[in-house]
Amino acid sequence: MKKILVITAVFCVSLSSNIYAQCTPDAAVVTAGIPGLFPTPTEGIDTGWVGVAYSETLTMVVPQDTSLTLPAPIGTITATINSVTITGVTGLPAGLAEWCSPTNCIYLGNSTGCIEFSGTPTTAGTYTVTVTVVVNVDAPIVGATDAPPQDIIYTLEVMTTGGCTLSSTISSTDETTPGAADGTGTVSISGGTPPFSYLWSDGQTTSTATGLAPGTYTVVVTDGDTCTTTGTVAIQGGVIGISHVSNTVFEVFPVNPNPSNAGAEIRFTTPDYTEVSLTVHNMIGALIISKRIYSESGMNKVILGAGDLKPGVYIVTLSDGKNTSTKRMVVSTN
Repeated sequence: MKKILVITAVFCVSLSSNIYAQCTPDAAVVTAGIPGLFPTPTEGIDTGWVGVAYSETLTMVVPQDTSLTLPAPIGTITATINSVTITGVTGLPAGLAEWCSPTNCIYLGNSTGCIEFSGTPTTAGTYTVTVTVVVNVDAPIVGATDAPPQDIIYTLEVMTTGGCTLSSTISSTDETTPGAADGTGTVSISGGTPPFSYLWSDGQTTSTATGLAPGTYTVVVTDGDTCTTTGTVAIQGGVIGISHVSNTVFEVFPVNPNPSNAGAEIRFTTPDYTEVSLTVHNMIGALIISKRIYSESGMNKVILGAGDLKPGVYIVTLSDGKNTSTKRMVVSTN
């Protein structure tokens, strides 16, 4: 079957210097039967990492014949491809070498083969790898002849770490009061290669995002090797009446509902299992209720039933022995 051979961009293989190294053509490329070397320079080759074994196989497909355009009055003719020969490879980073299959780097017409770049790179950088090929054809009138040498160029990136080691953790502070929009999110980096860049979902570009309203935010961190890590943080809305006591891990929330004629609930948080005292006094200072509450770590609640208090105004006090918070409670008649 007649194939079109684009000499200027289609063949890219490597000169072999080791007769023992072998590569295997990509079966899918061979089955497709499209002349050329795959992946092409446009498709690109894999990135390498300093100190990590690297291997990239390029598959060659050589057609049986091709069309050549010669000067007038000859015009376009059909030529048989005798061979495609790799005459040189330059620009590979230190630690890498090239191997051909066939080992002499001569690919006959109507055949397939491959070339492999392999080894362990030792120096990071962006490398321009130039492969020089010569196509030999047998054409009527002109006979067997070599086409002019063609340089096929690949770009090979070698990074400074042996894989992406970048990771992150995120801490946050919630909004202090409703509408304050003063929450923060901070991302901490582990591993990776400097410099680091940050992009929050609200557009901020520093490691700490400030002025956050309640909601969920994501941050993408990118390091010098273009590795990325993504984190998410949820900012909680501020609550009216929260008492921030001297030790901020013990917090007492407002009585709810207030006023009430059907009982009320008081929520509070403690950092650990501890004993909390609850007292309720009327407005003349008389003790109405006194309880000892054995709280759990985190959120707790205590219920004041509808029959516990008569209509009036009361002072509710909670204490964990180190911190004390006082709330005002109104019991209505209806």
